[in-house]
Amino acid sequence: MKRNIFWILATVLFIAVFAYFAAPLFKPPKQGNIETEPFWVVETSPQNPDYLKVFEITLNESELQDLIYILGNRLSLSLFVEGDQKSLEGYIRETHIGGLTARIPFTLQFDESEVSSLMPFLTASKMSTSKRQIYEIPEEYHGRFMQNKIENIAFIPMAVNLDETVILGRFGDHPIKLQEKDNGPYHYLYPEKGVDISLDAKGEYRAIVQYITPAEFDEKILKPLIENGAEERPLLELQ
Repeated sequence: MKRNIFWILATVLFIAVFAYFAAPLFKPPKQGNIETEPFWVVETSPQNPDYLKVFEITLNESELQDLIYILGNRLSLSLFVEGDQKSLEGYIRETHIGGLTARIPFTLQFDESEVSSLMPFLTASKMSTSKRQIYEIPEEYHGRFMQNKIENIAFIPMAVNLDETVILGRFGDHPIKLQEKDNGPYHYLYPEKGVDISLDAKGEYRAIVQYITPAEFDEKILKPLIENGAEERPLLELQ
């Protein structure tokens, strides 16, 4: 089923706000057990467009238990339901990536039976809307999903601000730069790397770096942006 652009913006930003305030504030932080590469080090394969590895996590192969081992235990899990569509999404509230403090949203693969059996024990969050229900999954149920695979992952820096100069310096000089309609966020797209970096045009929100396999990039990132009215913009640093 086709995923739309709301994973990039509405979903990731919503999870970030929701999990930040919903996570237990006094839970002792546990950083990961592996020193990861910085967020701009992305491993892909020209021979296998389904392969992407970042933070020592391989999309569609690494499991939730691997992510916790690598990034630490400040975990929130939520089920998002909109019509007949469901998504199982997680959030590491605080961790270190290549020496930088960050928040890490991600999505998990799941079977319908997994969430159906859990639904009777969940209560819709007060942050739900008329169209979208949000169910925070209590910590005692997290163990059910430890073998679920990581589908997508994102990086939200906490202590540094990304701008176009940093993006071009870290990811390369030739991205596709689009801006969403109505003065919306800028997107710096690197299809061959599986990277989409969104910057708020007004500078009010933090940058989000999303990673998705190159094989899925056009269908899940580029095509929805264009269909929703995003237009190409020049690279300011190259003018």
